[in-house]
Amino acid sequence: MTRVSRDLVVAAPPEDVFAALADPDAHPRWRPAVESFRLVDGEPPLRLGSRVEEIVRWRRKEYRSLLEVVRFEPGQAIAFRALEAVFPFELAAELSVEGPASTRFRFVLDFERPRVWGVPVPFFGVVMGRSMQEEAEGLKEHVEATSGTRR
Repeated sequence: MTRVSRDLVVAAPPEDVFAALADPDAHPRWRPAVESFRLVDGEPPLRLGSRVEEIVRWRRKEYRSLLEVVRFEPGQAIAFRALEAVFPFELAAELSVEGPASTRFRFVLDFERPRVWGVPVPFFGVVMGRSMQEEAEGLKEHVEATSGTRR
């Protein structure tokens, strides 16, 4: 398994950051490559055991994954495991209080690099790291723009 992580501080309380992570409808707003992120069982918001169909567009091609929520700690962490995907992975988002009304957000992605002709794809970790950075920055922008609007 390969691990890639990204950290940043969001100028919003952890409950606002978590709300964006737990709202399936919000994912396409802050994740640039995500075309669709929808529950396939139950009603929003997400919860432990929820299953989600994710459609990602990368290099003009769509990729479908079926994900399951395997960790759900409101205001603290959420994690998804791929049940069906191009490559096996688990993605966790971990939150901690950074200061008054700010949150340290950490993405952690554990994955097996896809193989071509039996050889792991070189530089795949770099590509995934860039994608995670874009998503982390998108989450920061989204939450900071909407934080406090639900109060």
